[in-house]
Amino acid sequence: MQLSQTLKSGKLIKRYKRFFADLEYENNIITAHCPNPGSMTGLNQQGQDVLFSTTDNTKRKLKYTLEFVRQCESWVGVNTQYPNKLVAEALRNKIIPNLSDYSEFKPEFNYDKGIRYDFLLTGLDKKQCIVEVKNVQLRRNVKDRIGLAEFPDSVTDRGSKHLNHLSLAISKGYRCMMLYVVQRTDCEKFSIASDIDPVYVQNFNEAVKTGVEIEVWGCDISHKEIKLSKQLKLI
Repeated sequence: MQLSQTLKSGKLIKRYKRFFADLEYENNIITAHCPNPGSMTGLNQQGQDVLFSTTDNTKRKLKYTLEFVRQCESWVGVNTQYPNKLVAEALRNKIIPNLSDYSEFKPEFNYDKGIRYDFLLTGLDKKQCIVEVKNVQLRRNVKDRIGLAEFPDSVTDRGSKHLNHLSLAISKGYRCMMLYVVQRTDCEKFSIASDIDPVYVQNFNEAVKTGVEIEVWGCDISHKEIKLSKQLKLI
């Protein structure tokens, strides 16, 4: 996915009220939109290098958007709008082998009242496949977790509901997949953070037992582009 413009470099001063971040840029302090409702564990420390974009859209309250934060020598994508765009691009280009046989996909699929999934895939002689996408950015900088991406980075009741709904969809005849997009370049493997959300890991294990498939993909990141690049090992 090509980024809309060359990103600008700055330093993080603080992230606050979930959707705001003060940045230092060319000896000035600017306020950027932070498109991430999560805890951003490890990505909200004063002094971290950041990349941000700008817009001339006069309808926007904030001119700047925080896009990437540098941690453990890796750029980490914090824009939670990107994973679905990256997956859509990968589906168009047949990047994901386990989904390459599908000829069409529909984003924002309304499965039932109050239940919506990220994608519905269809194709000739193929069982319809529901794909739910999750953004992953957590990597803990401790010895036994080097190179390990983890999800979630905080308790996620919504994430557990998604797993349970996928299990129900399988009982209705759908193929279902949970696809974790790791928006960083320094991980080779992936695990569920059971110490952060024990309930989520229980629901994850139950979903796998019912037949929910798991895919984990890492990204290549530059100042001009971000794309799915490699499949990570689930441990």
